Amino acid sequence: MLFYHSQYPPYGLVLPGSAGASTTEAFAQALGYSYSGVYSEYPVTGEVVSWCQDESIRCFEAELPNRQNQDETTVERHFQAIISVLLYQQNDGMCFTETGFCISGRIRDFWAEQDGLVVFGLPISGLQTEVIEGTPVQVQWFERVRLELHPQQDVPYDVLVSRLGVDLLMNQGRDWWLFPQSEPATDCLFFEQTSKNLCSPFLEAWRERGLELDGQPGFSDNESLALLGMPISDAQLERLSDGAQYQVQWFERGRLELHPQQPAPFTVQSGLLGREMEIYRTNERLQPLRRDD
Repeated sequence: MLFYHSQYPPYGLVLPGSAGASTTEAFAQALGYSYSGVYSEYPVTGEVVSWCQDESIRCFEAELPNRQNQDETTVERHFQAIISVLLYQQNDGMCFTETGFCISGRIRDFWAEQDGLVVFGLPISGLQTEVIEGTPVQVQWFERVRLELHPQQDVPYDVLVSRLGVDLLMNQGRDWWLFPQSEPATDCLFFEQTSKNLCSPFLEAWRERGLELDGQPGFSDNESLALLGMPISDAQLERLSDGAQYQVQWFERGRLELHPQQPAPFTVQSGLLGREMEIYRTNERLQPLRRDD
């Protein structure tokens, strides 16, 4: 949905609303308007954006050039720009025959920027709206993670990794707060917030993984937190879905598993939590979006 608010001299301005930064910016470029990733919280703007989010509608705001009326010609021009942007994004989608699902727009960009096949895995759903902590959020599921779109945030924080480690344990009926508490241990990284130690080999694996946020080589602890989060268990032996037992450690957003039979760098692997969550998902799964070659 496109809605109009105010006037912006001399060339027009487009604001993201709930449609996502990539769609909105492409719309602005198609019309020769300026683009802003943030807006002043006018009551009208905020109420419309909130309504769109509640109704799972993608919307953005156009502030017209000074003294330009919202006549039929202007509306038609904007409508054609929206169609062009959506067709471009559809053609720009990256589809995977292995699962039958596609990624596009900001999700595709983020997936590519973060070495997505290795870090996130293949998509196993389309883009859909789910309620997270009481708020409708556009999400897409992958083999290892669920990615959330938060267009109100600045890039690169407009895409977040869900707390699937916590969610999966909860769906299994396991309260991680009841796991044994720890005291700081030698040669380990202790997290006071969760009372858990992160020790070798999971400590090295945690620091080798992360989301690229600062443009610097390697991953800072903050970038590792953005991907996996804090540990919510110590290392422990568990039987996984393949029936075998592994040494694992749970994190807010994932699970690391020790596979000693595998050569480096595959000795420690990230769990397929997106796959494992499939049996617990209550939202109706979208059918694969297939494209003809």
